[in-house]
Amino acid sequence: MLYSFATVALFLCAVFGKDYGLSGKMVATPIGYRPVECVIQAEENAVLRSIDGVGTYAYYPESGRRSFHPEIKGCVENAHDITEERKKRIEADKQKKQNVVGAKVENNVENLKTWEVYASETVSTMGSFTSQYQLPSDNPTTGADIILYYFIGMQNNDDAVVTIIQPVIEYCDTCGTGGGAGWNMSPWNCCANGQTWQGPIKIISTAGAYINGVVMSNTTYDYISCENPSNGDKTTLTVSAARRTFDWIAFTLEQYNVASCDDYPTDPFWSRNMALVDAAGQSFEPSWTYQNGDGCGGKIVEQDAYDLALYSSTA
Repeated sequence: MLYSFATVALFLCAVFGKDYGLSGKMVATPIGYRPVECVIQAEENAVLRSIDGVGTYAYYPESGRRSFHPEIKGCVENAHDITEERKKRIEADKQKKQNVVGAKVENNVENLKTWEVYASETVSTMGSFTSQYQLPSDNPTTGADIILYYFIGMQNNDDAVVTIIQPVIEYCDTCGTGGGAGWNMSPWNCCANGQTWQGPIKIISTAGAYINGVVMSNTTYDYISCENPSNGDKTTLTVSAARRTFDWIAFTLEQYNVASCDDYPTDPFWSRNMALVDAAGQSFEPSWTYQNGDGCGGKIVEQDAYDLALYSSTA
């Protein structure tokens, strides 16, 4: 299996209280645990064309190869359940903030769960969102099997089918050089036709590396990319004619299998030099709201509206 994340043997009914008619094997993704049948990794940069009720056609420009991935009913149902839960959480966060932009909230979460710390904003229709990531200079030291995802993303909360596009940085115990612990990067598209797509995985070998993340949407395609300027590595997904109305943005930490607060890096993960452009081509300044409270003191620290430091934990 080519996924860069851990495979977890769980029954779907244990997660959602229902049986989707699939194998029951789950994998971690940046949008939550998903059935393994619903997660597809592109080994090359890919152009995707999704057709509702049919599936996804993939074209790989570098090799000329093509493939087709049919829609699976259980995957569509699972994706719907995940996005409905995500919308409920976002709405609950809004209510806690009493619609006050810039409010800081502590949830006092008892158990570490997925989207732990994030900055977000409901916006007019997005055109593009870019960031220069700066990775921590130190790695987690104690955790086994941990998975940490850091990313900016755009989500279409007001569309009938809620989806998200994310240029993702991942840390895990098999993500580094030679299959050891370390960092990698890949673009993600979730979950049109119930499918979660991960683009090609590129290893990041330098501590504290700078990586460029891009998400872009227009009337003909959506585009997600990660690029390492130090060595030219670049990994992309292009989704043709998706026509999604992205009206919610976030900068996020999502984690799995963290057993101790010492599992997190000490240094922050930075989203720097962010640029936000709406669908009309106009740049704008974000007014972030923050979700803090992962049980380890994780938080967002704003240097300015375009430079955010995400501390996974604090002493």
